[in-house]
Amino acid sequence: MEMKKEYLSLKNGKELLIRTPIEDDAESMLEYLCDVSEETHFLIRYVEEISCDVEEEKNFIKNVVQDKNSVMIVACDGRRIVGSISIFAIGKFDKVRHRGNLSIAIRKEYCSLGLGRILMNIALVLAKEKGYEQIELGVLSDNTHAIALYKSMGFVECGRIPHAFRLKNGACIDEKLMALFFS
Repeated sequence: MEMKKEYLSLKNGKELLIRTPIEDDAESMLEYLCDVSEETHFLIRYVEEISCDVEEEKNFIKNVVQDKNSVMIVACDGRRIVGSISIFAIGKFDKVRHRGNLSIAIRKEYCSLGLGRILMNIALVLAKEKGYEQIELGVLSDNTHAIALYKSMGFVECGRIPHAFRLKNGACIDEKLMALFFS
């Protein structure tokens, strides 16, 4: 799924290009994934668990863009990817076709500047256009900034998985399950 390129301003006046990723972004995307995975424990994996190479990432991007049910958007500061959001179908079967799963990550230096809200607004409009009726996500229960954003966008908590994430230091963190219903 491709979207029209847009330049949007952050709260600090910085302009970023918001667009669909292209295969040439593969190296920058891997660098971005590694960086954001090191910056926070809020993501599902550690940096050393990012194992795909540039060719694998190119294929991933190509497949996502060609998938009529997927939404993937990147925010770029020049050629540097600073944030991304994706919505993928929960499954291909009729019973779950109406549900999408959202994931988002932003480089730490671009947090609290409105980028998350910008990406969410664009992705949710595109998801609705694709026929999704609800969007779901999981968020670590200590990620209060993200939870506040999701609630402000209309997401509601619909469950919790105790001890869903175990950090390297042995600490366990619950996962909050949240959903946004379009209908």
